[in-house]
Amino acid sequence: MNIQSTPLLAALSSLILPAAASITSVSETNLGGDAAAVIATGFGEDALTFSDRTHQHNGAAFEADLLNIAGTTIIDLPDYLVGNDYVSFANNARDNVNYEATIQTDVVSEFYLLVDNRINGPAGNNSSPNTSDPDLGGTLQWVIDGGWERVNTGISPNGQGDYTGVDEGGDAVGAGLGLNQFYSVYKHPGISALVTVNSNGLGGNNMISLVAVPAPDANVPIGSFAAVPSVISEGDSASLDWIIHSGITLGTIDQGVGDILPLTTDGNGNVSVSPTVTTTYTLDVETPGGNDSAEVTVTVRLISEFSADTVFIDAGDPVTFSWSTRSDATVTLTDVGSVSAGDSSVTINPTESKTYILTAVSGDETETAEIEILTKSAGLYALLDLGATNGTPQAGALTGAQIGAGAHNENGIDLATTTLTSETGDEFTIAIANVAPDGTPAGRIDWRDRGDSTGNPLTFLGEDLLKNNAGMIRVTLGGLPAGTYEIVSWHYDPNYSQAENIAILTTDANGTAADTGVTGSAAYDFPVSSINNTTENMNSRAEIFSVESNGVDDVILYFDGRAGFDTEVPLNGLQITLLGAASGPEIVNIDFDPATQNLTLEFLSIPGATYGIYAGTDLINFDEERDDNVIGQAGTTTYVESRVDTSVTPKLFYRVQRLD
Repeated sequence: MNIQSTPLLAALSSLILPAAASITSVSETNLGGDAAAVIATGFGEDALTFSDRTHQHNGAAFEADLLNIAGTTIIDLPDYLVGNDYVSFANNARDNVNYEATIQTDVVSEFYLLVDNRINGPAGNNSSPNTSDPDLGGTLQWVIDGGWERVNTGISPNGQGDYTGVDEGGDAVGAGLGLNQFYSVYKHPGISALVTVNSNGLGGNNMISLVAVPAPDANVPIGSFAAVPSVISEGDSASLDWIIHSGITLGTIDQGVGDILPLTTDGNGNVSVSPTVTTTYTLDVETPGGNDSAEVTVTVRLISEFSADTVFIDAGDPVTFSWSTRSDATVTLTDVGSVSAGDSSVTINPTESKTYILTAVSGDETETAEIEILTKSAGLYALLDLGATNGTPQAGALTGAQIGAGAHNENGIDLATTTLTSETGDEFTIAIANVAPDGTPAGRIDWRDRGDSTGNPLTFLGEDLLKNNAGMIRVTLGGLPAGTYEIVSWHYDPNYSQAENIAILTTDANGTAADTGVTGSAAYDFPVSSINNTTENMNSRAEIFSVESNGVDDVILYFDGRAGFDTEVPLNGLQITLLGAASGPEIVNIDFDPATQNLTLEFLSIPGATYGIYAGTDLINFDEERDDNVIGQAGTTTYVESRVDTSVTPKLFYRVQRLD
């Protein structure tokens, strides 16, 4: 039977495949504060690409068979795309982690995806040449998982796939003119009235575009068979959705679903399923147009959840891990061994920083999830996550939040004096401004959030920042107890290479600004987005220097990038460690007079604070209290102990401890 010549089947086909298609809705998740996507009509030359830019779609250009933004061989936009509905996404949504958009059409459609050539998904950056296809995988793994197929209709030279161009200025008219970038064209493997896409997962490139085209008139028995979502947790449900020839005479789905005829109207139907293990469903149909079968798999996660009640602890403090796994799984946890499947938890006491891995196995399926537990550095005074206030704080950051004066894209705002409480219980202050050591302002302080990272350590610290494009950031720390401090500063913008020459100056104990000799850099060859950031990236842009506090005057840090070619200076955070904190305030002088047997001890102090003086015969046990009510003076305090009998204790060790 020649089914295409059968009048009855042609009529049936027209019921479910109208001649025109429209995108009826776009549902976005994890959009953040970016502009919403816009449903646009009439894809074509000079059509707007994004909802938040003036970029335009254009035909591609080639020179010597290679894509070239100034090429003289012009290829029009592919005719199968022209005139159809498309989605203008927000270009700023390109680096939103876990961004997802579901597009619904009013008829069965073919979906075409346009992807920026520059994206190197596995590397998580923009290192792929603009003149060839993007590298799939990594941040573009969803393109592979979705089965999107590269389109090649022969319109490009030398057997290359189909491309489109982008005029980022939006000021040129006509194919191949004003080009800046190129897209590669991909097609969804099935026909459907619903499709889901994601973002690029990194900044510095162009967001995807999507075009919906009415499916060609075809009398195929099964138009599409899909599971939405295709991955669920145990106890959740998925919808099996199908589009089949409306003349169905018999239709069944195995795994206990059974007859689908009562569930199908005009060829469209669905049913909810709740498998407890990963299950493949087979749809079998008989229609006047022939018989067919199709399969979809609903994957049931082995690990639905893995969390810890804290990730930043003192060594030996308890951490409670909680998880939810498939009940049929065999589950193990680092340093614990076998643990219960299902919903369970365990409390342990880590003594060092470590990554704890939960592993679940069932048959040939294996899944892992991990959490980094960080133990505080000895003598840690404060970890400050500086940046846009709507970002995610680094674990262990003081106040559990960003310290900043503005949300993403708020510009020219200084951080007023802000009071904080250190890890040691001291109150101190921080203020940030654009003032140079000579007292003159330079530029302004801007606040940036570069999207969400995938976890700890340090990547949350790097996802947001403050910056001064004119190369000057002044950080004023007030109320630091007297002593020597080690400072770690991070200078990293996930999206942009910036100043490569950042001089770091600090005020000494006398309040004089002096160059530390430490030079920072925020430059790199290729950007790495927040979602692909690593501890190694952050550490490569960390600088370590020391400062002295006299306990009275402010300690001021200057990050000065004004001398470089690129003067954009970012600052993500500061780690402040009081050197020798385990032994209390620093003793700067001890003097013993054999004639009077008087011992004079001088130590760094804060005026008005209360100190205790303790002695011992070794460096372990300071069990002899000498005085528990020594009131601190500005700068240093002198304590005198009279008539120390060295014949009884020829060797003594002293320790000073702040008591309030």
